Amino acid sequence: MSHIKFSKISDYKIIKVLQHFCADVDATTTTYLLGITRNKVNRLYRLVQEVSAARG
Repeated sequence: MSHIKFSKISDYKIIKVLQHFCADVDATTTTYLLGITRNKVNRLYRLVQEVSAARG
C-alpha cells in the first residue's frame, strides 16, 4: 500500500526520499541517487515541509 495516494513511486523510494530529506540531502543529489525525476523529489520534499510546518 502506497503512503501517498495515486503515487507511482514505490514505498521503498518514498521512504528513501524521506531519509534523504531528514539527512539534509538536496533534491538534485537525491534524484541522482534514487533515479527518479527531480520534480517528484521536489514534490515529496514540499509535502514533508508542509506537514512539518503544520505540526509546529
